[in-house]
Amino acid sequence: MTLVSGDREAVVGHLEGWGAVDPMSSPGFPRTGGGPRRGRVRWIVRGHGGVTIHAGSPRVGKVEARLEVG
Repeated sequence: MTLVSGDREAVVGHLEGWGAVDPMSSPGFPRTGGGPRRGRVRWIVRGHGGVTIHAGSPRVGKVEARLEVG
């Protein structure tokens, strides 16, 4: 697998919000303004096989996704 475009690691920066809290069922949590709640990172890879993407934050935890390419 070869990374054609994009950095191997990316810092998206601060995203507004409260993780996976549902604002309709969690009235005790303060509401955030209209700031961004998502970030986008793009990679272009060449080859065949699996790619695992890790994303995380110290406060809300980590998530992982595995994709098959080719």
